[in-house]
Amino acid sequence: MIEWKVLIPFYYTVYTRLKDTMNRISYITTFFIPVLFVIYYFDRNIDFAAVLSGFVALFSVYEIGYLKNDIVTTKFEKNPTLRLDKESYSILDENLKRIVLSKYIIALVSLVAIWLMGYQVLILGAFLLLIDVTYRIHNRVRGRTALITFMVLSVLRYSAVPVLFVSDLFSVLMIFTVTIGILRFIEKGSRKKFHLKWLQHLCKEINQFRVLYYLSLVIVAFVIDLNSVYSILAMYYLIYRTIIYLMIRIKANKNQIGYT
Repeated sequence: MIEWKVLIPFYYTVYTRLKDTMNRISYITTFFIPVLFVIYYFDRNIDFAAVLSGFVALFSVYEIGYLKNDIVTTKFEKNPTLRLDKESYSILDENLKRIVLSKYIIALVSLVAIWLMGYQVLILGAFLLLIDVTYRIHNRVRGRTALITFMVLSVLRYSAVPVLFVSDLFSVLMIFTVTIGILRFIEKGSRKKFHLKWLQHLCKEINQFRVLYYLSLVIVAFVIDLNSVYSILAMYYLIYRTIIYLMIRIKANKNQIGYT
């Protein structure tokens, strides 16, 4: 039954947000690999049991926001994004309170497990609390305020697990604000419903804009410090986004040739 499957951390993310193979590969490439790299950059002795437990805690809490967005928030929207079929929606709606409580318990057990491994969990716990509170606000606000909460959620999601292993909290937050948060803010703000013409113009071709954004970060990196974690991540994302952009262009050209 779906109400029990959603208790598995990351299951609901895959079920509702990453339905095809390309989206799943993209998520691994743009989320898991960069997060693991940042952890490795600061702490070469990665404790995979602690990392896995961190991800379990993170997704248990983060998916509560997804669930409430898909089940509760959509009830009050004029044109909601429906990610669930009617049967799944009905089952999850009926069992939502139990599911949410269970996911909180899973997150808490994960934190205890990490603590027993010898790690300080207060900062991670604080991040999970911030994610929970921010997502509650995000699911209630409308208009341009949602852009801010969306950016904050993006930065917190990327930063939550690394803060277990990195003492320099400010650096972790800045790394993911620069490489992820600002770009997500611009991309989200370019949607027509926000009526931000300058962002719509800036992101007229979204994949091209992503390449240009990371190219600008790499250029700045050349000036500042090419060997910094910022520089390496910027180069990584630039290579990835360039490949995606070229693949889309090649496919579009082939389709055009086939059509003519």
